[in-house]
Amino acid sequence: MKIRLPAILPCALLAIISAAFSADSSAQTELWTPLPASAWHWYGHEKHEGLPPVWTVEADGSLHRAPGNGSWARQDLATDESDYQNFVLELEWKVGKAANSGVFYRIKDGQNQPWPSGFEHQILDDEGFHDGKAPPIHRAGALYSILGPNDGKDLKPPGEWNTTRIVADGRHLEHWLNGKCILKVDLDSPEFKEAFAASEWKGSPAKGAAPNGIIGLQDHGGEVWFRNIRVKKLPVAAK
Repeated sequence: MKIRLPAILPCALLAIISAAFSADSSAQTELWTPLPASAWHWYGHEKHEGLPPVWTVEADGSLHRAPGNGSWARQDLATDESDYQNFVLELEWKVGKAANSGVFYRIKDGQNQPWPSGFEHQILDDEGFHDGKAPPIHRAGALYSILGPNDGKDLKPPGEWNTTRIVADGRHLEHWLNGKCILKVDLDSPEFKEAFAASEWKGSPAKGAAPNGIIGLQDHGGEVWFRNIRVKKLPVAAK
């Protein structure tokens, strides 16, 4: 004897499966925290002071370091939150001709300069800056002045949006550009130690030593935009 299942059952199952996926998707979305203009302040200043003069907020919510908007006097941005340890950071950015900028992470606020304490994902117009003569360790996507990106990098020209993804998980770092992983390294690896020893940071024990810190956006005097910035914290291993 054949048993015929109700025709409605597959639809019910689909509804259950769809609801489960939707719930999981919602949970994943909730893990991300957006970082709009209100989440940033002038590096080295009090949080309540907000953005420095050279930065404006565009109609689409993007942060814009405009050219000619005041003199360049170290007006970097810092997140109000200071405890980013293990995380994934995603954002979009574009630059003007020959512009230079960067995304700092695991740095300390309130110091004279941001770069001695943490790391920097370099942002650059590779071809326009110094007529394309910047070395690999100073080009877009590099772990600034330590390791350059791999040959798979696909960089958009000035005026077009790039997508960056930074993964900092314990001693493991990744830099992604426009959907491709262009740099991956473990801080305890021979590769990193050799590169660090040959870099401008050699003899700087504070560089990269902090397990956590703030996220920063660099003002290097050139025109740069950032938008759709969001961060997802990752679990921290118990000691």
